[in-house]
Amino acid sequence: HEDELSNIEYSASYSLNYNLMSFIIIPKYKISKKIYDKGINKDRDDMIHDLNFKIVYPLSESFTLSTFYDYSTRNTQGLADHDFKSYDYGIILGLNTRF
Repeated sequence: HEDELSNIEYSASYSLNYNLMSFIIIPKYKISKKIYDKGINKDRDDMIHDLNFKIVYPLSESFTLSTFYDYSTRNTQGLADHDFKSYDYGIILGLNTRF
């Protein structure tokens, strides 16, 4: 039921772009606060932290190769334990074009 997901979210993030030789290094941090206001999640508050690190290597003007690592945590107040920690990493091939 969609009421279960009704929430207000506040977030702030900060990222930087560093150029090191031919690489672009992008660290990013985001913090979010979610306040649920309806259904069984009423009075549930989530605090989410996300730390991301990405390295981009341009192969040409419109083709890039990159790798990333992401670490996320969620701490829940007001309900049963919905806390989690997540680690993600991967490789991305990117193609940008203009029409």
